[in-house]
Amino acid sequence: QGRYDSAIADYYQAIAQDDQFKDAYLRRGVAYFKEGLNDKAVFDFNKVTAADPENFEAYKNRATAYAALGVFNNAINDYTRALELKPDEAALYNSRGLAYANKKMYNEAANDFSKSIELNPSAADVYYNRGIVHGILRLFDAAASDFSKAIVLGMDDKNVYYKRGKIYQELQFYDKAFADYSMAIELGGDHSQYYFDRATMAGFQGLYDVAISDFTVALELNPADADSFFNRGKIYEELSFYDKAISDYSSALKIDPKDTAALNARGLSYAKAGKLDEAIEDLSRSIKYDASDEHVFLNRGYVYMDKKMYDKAANDFRKALELKPNFKKAAEALGELQKMKAKKG
Repeated sequence: QGRYDSAIADYYQAIAQDDQFKDAYLRRGVAYFKEGLNDKAVFDFNKVTAADPENFEAYKNRATAYAALGVFNNAINDYTRALELKPDEAALYNSRGLAYANKKMYNEAANDFSKSIELNPSAADVYYNRGIVHGILRLFDAAASDFSKAIVLGMDDKNVYYKRGKIYQELQFYDKAFADYSMAIELGGDHSQYYFDRATMAGFQGLYDVAISDFTVALELNPADADSFFNRGKIYEELSFYDKAISDYSSALKIDPKDTAALNARGLSYAKAGKLDEAIEDLSRSIKYDASDEHVFLNRGYVYMDKKMYDKAANDFRKALELKPNFKKAAEALGELQKMKAKKG
């Protein structure tokens, strides 16, 4: 800051000599903007548009100042006026598209980005911007295509690979998502989320050693990441390393003691490890916090069966069926219990 102080002083002198000196207002407004003094910039651009309602530069620069202030309605109005004066300005369609996106007017944003691309097909950043908006609109194929085009045009940045990876993940192209997350990490993506997402893709592909390694790195970068503990626990559980799974679920529960997913998962791991009382305790705590999940009642019913507590098991299976009347597993479990009772009778 201060870099443009001398210029601002010169423009003050010019304006003092002639208050209608619109060129000085325009230049001082630009200098204010570059100094981050956006309110003052807007004031000066107002002077210009009042004196010259056809001044393209004033509308363009005032729009940019309004956008920096977060006054996106005014920014959109000024970009629109500037485009009326110069309809072939590709960069302004991109800028107005960004303002629309900040207003969550995503269809309008996508239309502006498309117009910008039509006027300048080599702008990688506009493809990137449209890719983000297409992703928000759940137009995943279009988003993947936009990010790919941005890369072809020379955008070699961790963000574009990461965002395309997220799109591939939505499309269930897990190998492509894994590759893009790997490229994002190679290009300097050292946020825990990058490793978490790559670990998730590795898990989906059965690359369990890679998944465990990446979840571990994610936890080194963010030791309070309950999701990484939980998901690494799921991998350990899949590999039948129940003690390690229980440890990870326990770490997740230290961060959020009311995490019903972690309570349910730890309860299942306790059951698989033969620790049935601990399993019942966890599943019961999960139900205490959320009694709407039929799967937890089913799981606790199975544990009660293993403990030969058949009445309690039957009650849990019935509760699961109350919550989900067509729950096949609960119906089968209850049927099995009834057959056992009939044989004993």
